Amino acid sequence: MQGVSFVHAGERRIPPSTARAQVPLAAFIQISLRNHLCVVALRSPHGKAFHLGTLVRTMFESFYLYEAGFGIRDVAVFAAVDRHLCALSLQVAGGASYFLDDDAFSAATELLSLYDQQIKDAPLGAIVDAHTKSKLNFEADEAKRMSIPQLVRRLQARRAMGIRKRVNV
Repeated sequence: MQGVSFVHAGERRIPPSTARAQVPLAAFIQISLRNHLCVVALRSPHGKAFHLGTLVRTMFESFYLYEAGFGIRDVAVFAAVDRHLCALSLQVAGGASYFLDDDAFSAATELLSLYDQQIKDAPLGAIVDAHTKSKLNFEADEAKRMSIPQLVRRLQARRAMGIRKRVNV
């Protein structure tokens, strides 16, 4: 999303009009529908890597929104979804289908429920920021890339020290 953020004195800033704006209803419906259709595909014989990848990206974006203060569920939801999606990715070889079992389906739908609420509540600037952080994490060198368990541990450590606001890293 070029043109949305600016660099000023070494900091990334979201323009004020974007920072406070909410996601338009049509965009919310499109995002939510895409995610829920991916879960439906993963419950059918037609689940593919694209569907799994979409859920993985959503999981990271949701985590970064959670870290920024959006979402009221227990942070354990991310560990549960991550565990199921990682297991699923390791079970499938080549072009075979991916399939969410009942436990993975339950975890994925809980994540999507949280993410739907987050994108309804969070200002557009926070959503863009979460998307950017997720993208940068995926594009980072493997040694610098952080997994969900690492991100959860970092968040728990910050909260234990009384740090509520996310520090850009």
